[in-house]
Amino acid sequence: MRVHGDRARRAIGDEAGCIDIALQAVRRAEKLVDERRLRMIGGDEPIVRRIDPILATLAPGRGDITETPGREGRDPRVENGYMHCGPVDSGHFVKMVHNGIEYGLMQAYAEGFHILRHKESKELAEDQRYTLDLADVAEVWRRGSVVSSWLLDLTAGALATDGTLERFSAEIADSGEGRWTIEAVIEEAVPAQVLSAALYTRSARAMQKRSPSACCPRCASVSAGTTSFRSNSARFLPM
Repeated sequence: MRVHGDRARRAIGDEAGCIDIALQAVRRAEKLVDERRLRMIGGDEPIVRRIDPILATLAPGRGDITETPGREGRDPRVENGYMHCGPVDSGHFVKMVHNGIEYGLMQAYAEGFHILRHKESKELAEDQRYTLDLADVAEVWRRGSVVSSWLLDLTAGALATDGTLERFSAEIADSGEGRWTIEAVIEEAVPAQVLSAALYTRSARAMQKRSPSACCPRCASVSAGTTSFRSNSARFLPM
């Protein structure tokens, strides 16, 4: 259950000293640095300031990331990997939306590699077909491309060892953050087409696995192999 805003403060209580800290693992030097994580903190400023030495010690630090032009005079803590986002609840709210964006990124990679894979489709004229090495595409993209990311690194590694990703499940467990992000979208009355579509795709895939006929005729036909669209893009999700 997602709890934020006044509900979060009621759930936590009104005692002085309550804070919320959301954690996000950091990628550095091609490895996941579990012991030092990004921290998004919500709470009263005096309390957050009091524990700042602890937060600074546990933060991942600046690393080799270049400074962002125009940040002069802004809070330097964020450049070290931790941020006081606002009142209690704001830390987890920022982390929740972060995970919603992650859903959208994974779906974009899945759809992109799906398009590349089907360049050899018999639906195309013969002189327009060819086979692309998806592992090599992922590898070249991760070396300075605008779409490079840790998620692409995972995808490149998976494709290098299994070009069809057959050893990976096309279903990803729902941990809640995507749904809660879309709940916030509805409450705030703001558009979020990409994040919503990514969540619905994940939900449809899970429903298809449980009961193909209960999802929709298209899912049922895909499962039965009665349509030319036999490969689901979820196969290329990097998790």
